[in-house]
Amino acid sequence: MDALLKIVLLISLYFIAISLHFGLCDDVPSAEADTVVTESEEHYTASDDFDY
Repeated sequence: MDALLKIVLLISLYFIAISLHFGLCDDVPSAEADTVVTESEEHYTASDDFDY
């Protein structure tokens, strides 16, 4: 029974951590997407330089 209680406790803490992460960090993925776009644009400009 102790192992079952520990498993239930870990699962509940896991779901609490996920809900807190998505509740508090909504702006982080959009910021990461912006940085990815700028990095891809830099790669495109580098490929254009190689074409010349």
